[in-house]
Amino acid sequence: MAPPVQAQAQAQAKFDPLSIQAGDIIFVLPKASGWSWLKQLANVQGQHVLAKLRRSKRLGLAARVRKYSHVMLGAGDGLIIHADGKTVALEVVTDALDFASTSYQVFRRSGLPAATGGQVARAGIRYMQQKYSFATYFKKARDTDTTQFCSRLVAHAYRSAGMPLSELADKDVLPLDLYLLCQGTPWTDVTLETMAAPLPPEVDAIAGEIEIPGQESLSMSAFFDRTDELLRDAAQSHKRFQELQHKSYRDMLSVEALLVQYCAAMFMHAKLLRAEPGAIEDSFAATITRVLAQVDTLLDLASLPDIDLLVENTLINTDTGSADSAYAGMPTPAAIREMQTGRETLRCYAYLLLAELGLLGIVAHAVPHEKFDAFKPVKPEYANGFLAALVQNGKLKAYQEAAHPFAWVDDDADRDFCRNAYRNILALLELIRIATARQA
Repeated sequence: MAPPVQAQAQAQAKFDPLSIQAGDIIFVLPKASGWSWLKQLANVQGQHVLAKLRRSKRLGLAARVRKYSHVMLGAGDGLIIHADGKTVALEVVTDALDFASTSYQVFRRSGLPAATGGQVARAGIRYMQQKYSFATYFKKARDTDTTQFCSRLVAHAYRSAGMPLSELADKDVLPLDLYLLCQGTPWTDVTLETMAAPLPPEVDAIAGEIEIPGQESLSMSAFFDRTDELLRDAAQSHKRFQELQHKSYRDMLSVEALLVQYCAAMFMHAKLLRAEPGAIEDSFAATITRVLAQVDTLLDLASLPDIDLLVENTLINTDTGSADSAYAGMPTPAAIREMQTGRETLRCYAYLLLAELGLLGIVAHAVPHEKFDAFKPVKPEYANGFLAALVQNGKLKAYQEAAHPFAWVDDDADRDFCRNAYRNILALLELIRIATARQA
């Protein structure tokens, strides 16, 4: 078999990175020597052995398949996504493929709509930065497994877009399986389209120099070289954008996890202080003061139709219509939203406890009664600060109980807890209002 791209043609032509479209399948056999050559040989020969030994879709003994050690998936905009032996990497195709010293072929599915190609590419990009592992080929498939190897990633991307390439499970698809598939319809070899022939020398003399406003004039060949540089820069920028979006998604998830831990810790601490109010110190006194300053908002939560209304729509929690997460190994938007509503629920529980605790501290100093003696250890300066936070326009408000408070709380015991705390807060607020009015 003659190599798909002749060395002489490669030496004279230029690789066009934008010729690689989303959904293209690129088969690669890099030039190698020494240990790299031995690994590459083991890869190629190993594919044939595995394909001939498996139970289904077995490769015939006489089958002849061009030797490729690796396969990549076009991601559009000059990018490819591939499992490179260490991780799933998104790269500019000219960084990932040294076309001058590599045998390669590019196949394109004829009639593939650009939108569908984009779906295929996004399904591959979902696995960006996931670990590489070929060991999964020999193991039973697991839903929790997010590792990939090169041909598995390509097969999975197409299957996720609703266009399975093989009857084999994705983890059982080898590069040679994909190559055999691409020899038939509707696949077309578009390798030659990736090579842009250089301009004949006489073109510069005929065309003259091109005037560029604000810059020096360029010959036609220099102008095209500069255009190629700009296209490569654009591809690099798009790659960085994808990487930053991935990092932003991970960072937002980390923040959400920390917020859940914070709200859970605040709730537990509030319960402990409710049982031992003398342990209140400056930082938590400041928190109670902030809660009481917003007691109107806290009481309004009793009439809230759904706790989900407190969760802001963001990149990570908005349902895109897909059951999958934005990136492999990460929770789905629905799961993230559930985590966020749980966080807001815990925050509400904690604030109810803190508000009740602060009000009891005020009453213990303002209303002499043994019923409130347990809260006298709250420092007077804290109690005064709590009271000051309640005063609006020089006086305290009167509040009415909601008709069906905290109907949004699903659990019966939790709902009872919220309603008891809510009614206690209303009663304490009224008691404080009456006591301060008498003192005035």
